[in-house]
Amino acid sequence: MSETTPNRNPVGSKPSSLKAPLSDEKRAGYTQKFLESIRVPQRPPSNFDPLRANTTELKTYGLPPRPKDTKRLSEWEKQMSKYKNVTFINPRFKPRQRRKVPIHKGVDPSKGHNSSRRKKRNSLIGQIKDTDDADEVDEWDTDDWSGAVISSSDGEYLWTIKAKWTVPTPDPGRSDQNSWCVSAWIGIDGWLGGDGVSETTWFSDDITILAGGTSHEVYEDDDGNIDRDIYAWYRWYPSDEIEIDLTVNSGDVVSCHIWASDTSTGHFYIHNETTDECSTFEFTAPDGYSLQGDSAQWIVQDYWENSLARFGSIEFTDCSAGEASSLPGDDSKLEDDTTWLDLNAAGDIGTMEEGDGASCTLEIDGDSDLKITHDDDGED
Repeated sequence: MSETTPNRNPVGSKPSSLKAPLSDEKRAGYTQKFLESIRVPQRPPSNFDPLRANTTELKTYGLPPRPKDTKRLSEWEKQMSKYKNVTFINPRFKPRQRRKVPIHKGVDPSKGHNSSRRKKRNSLIGQIKDTDDADEVDEWDTDDWSGAVISSSDGEYLWTIKAKWTVPTPDPGRSDQNSWCVSAWIGIDGWLGGDGVSETTWFSDDITILAGGTSHEVYEDDDGNIDRDIYAWYRWYPSDEIEIDLTVNSGDVVSCHIWASDTSTGHFYIHNETTDECSTFEFTAPDGYSLQGDSAQWIVQDYWENSLARFGSIEFTDCSAGEASSLPGDDSKLEDDTTWLDLNAAGDIGTMEEGDGASCTLEIDGDSDLKITHDDDGED
């Protein structure tokens, strides 16, 4: 194990020097290099059995590492037992920009869009069930996300996260717009807590995030016709998100696993358990960015601001994240040294309340289930 302590910002502290916002040209350059770094692993032979595979074989074929923790090993074996029926998709990738601002009906788009003001921190805990440490959890009123965040323990680094969820059906939100969205994703890094930088938003240009999940968009034309766009994606921010051409439909159950094998190499594994299609690949962090291991999170987000689609509820299950005393790449026995954390280790939760009145609340039930519900009061 390496004796070197990586240079990173302490959890809950502001970066020592914030980077200037990236230009579209600069971000496009990051994204293009990010695309070029993607490596799809070779396909295993037809008789391959991941339950009998060694560590090298799992890595060769792009499968999630075998955990040592008894509970996670059982979950991993259950997931890998479905392997024989899986169809591996050789993915195609398409960059997508999230900086779209929805056009409000009857509003001149050249005049821009006013996002809601951030709301101040709220220490009340009302949404947590069966969590021993509920009195130690900080709840944030946010304007674009709802979910749960685990911060790394002292001297530890988060390097892997997983969950599964059912893809929702996005429906139109407030009536003065023509497009709405909601995403469900898991990720590592990006949370700085009470520094005023990231408590109410994700994807700030000075903070790296290794993330992936599904996005759900709904559009309505002037005649009232509805069109939906649902897709899987991953990213290593500040690159743009990358759409994966894996089939994803409302009602599908997807399982996602993200991990890093060193501070600049990420892995994304997604299995649509409904269609039995799977995609797995690895990639390199954008230049100048690397894994910090500061946080792990399960998030539902309105990434257009004040444009939350109605979605009913999204429930993340089998939620857990792993941390170790060194960053990946420094420890040849990383899985042996990993401690797996449940949702009862979450130190921060967010309950979304947008400026237009749309809101979400959450429940943590037990140690691995997180349900986020759109509070639909019937108003437009």
